[in-house]
Amino acid sequence: MNAKFTDHVEKLMQGNRRVSGDFMYTVPSPEHYPFQWFWDSCFHSIILSHLDSTLAQNELRSVLAKPLANGLIPHMIYWDEAYQTIKWGRENEGDVLTQAWGTVGVSSITQPPLLATAIWHLHTRTHDIAFLNEIYPAVRAYYLCLLTERNYSGHGLLGIINPDESGEDNSPRFDVLQGLTSKQTPAESLHRRIDRVREHAACHFEVQKCTRHHFWVEDVSFNAICLRSLEALSSIAREIGEANEADVFSLCAKQMKASMQLHMGIGCWYYSLQGEDQEKVLIETWGLFMPLYAGILHKEEAKILVEKYLLNKDKFFTQFPIPSVSHHEQTYTNDDLWRGPTWTAINWFIYKGLKDYGFHDLAATIKEKTVGLITISGFREFYDARSGKGHGAHDFTWGGLILDME
Repeated sequence: MNAKFTDHVEKLMQGNRRVSGDFMYTVPSPEHYPFQWFWDSCFHSIILSHLDSTLAQNELRSVLAKPLANGLIPHMIYWDEAYQTIKWGRENEGDVLTQAWGTVGVSSITQPPLLATAIWHLHTRTHDIAFLNEIYPAVRAYYLCLLTERNYSGHGLLGIINPDESGEDNSPRFDVLQGLTSKQTPAESLHRRIDRVREHAACHFEVQKCTRHHFWVEDVSFNAICLRSLEALSSIAREIGEANEADVFSLCAKQMKASMQLHMGIGCWYYSLQGEDQEKVLIETWGLFMPLYAGILHKEEAKILVEKYLLNKDKFFTQFPIPSVSHHEQTYTNDDLWRGPTWTAINWFIYKGLKDYGFHDLAATIKEKTVGLITISGFREFYDARSGKGHGAHDFTWGGLILDME
């Protein structure tokens, strides 16, 4: 990446940096996202590892600063006291959630567990054992919470209890369980997701006994990200001398891989499972390609997936790939969050998977197209997959992931 582009990313990250007491964190966008988000901070650490490793470590320290009692890392930390009790209301209704997202100061749900991957990525650059020892207890507690509280079926796949936990708030993968049509409005989606938070709070946050009855999805992308992070967590544990725990986390990763292959796969196509009957969600979203990132496909399967789907111009290989939903799906839109547009984080995940499977030329094309999006429209939240026009928030940090597409 040329120095000028790196300069732009550095200024972006600096402009979005915030300080609260002893903690430093980065907001995804100053205009729309004033809080700290969990998986965004994992992305930020990866981006900052190419700029300033101390800042990258501080980003991770802050996101680990306020775990829930069970060890779960919340998907939002508000930091500013002015936001401690946000009220979420409905139009023409007095019904409000006086404690934002179910709890005070932080949310009651999580996001994709990219944490250990981000930590190990940073460690390969810093080799700072002291930092690993410092944060390991909180990181360990987080993954143990997921492995115990979110493994309802017992076969090693983890469930999410709210669409927001996938990181893809209004993906069409969740329409059926949310009771939404394919032409929903953003407000309708938000209200249903807040309903899930109310239900979680009413359940006293007991996922296994209660919350899962309201919303339960064993999501391909969430599990693929967790699988890679469990492998990273095993490496972290071994690096700090916790050999037994390293073996445990490695075994969990292997079990998750086998379970994804057994329960989610139909040949080289993998689909999320919804509800307690684990019905496959047969909707073509970018999550179809996350098995590449997780490394769970045989080489021939990967070749078929890439050639028949990723390179299919009627589905995913648009002018500016990779769209979040197949162009072939009736839910596809040009400008509605996770229902069609291209996101730089999507391209980062798929780029990594393509590289791992030896599709180096295609990975280079994805990188080139991603640079093209930022060149045309700047650092935007998401982009029209056909024209490259930017949508959503401005000065959005995820574009900085281009630095890690090496």
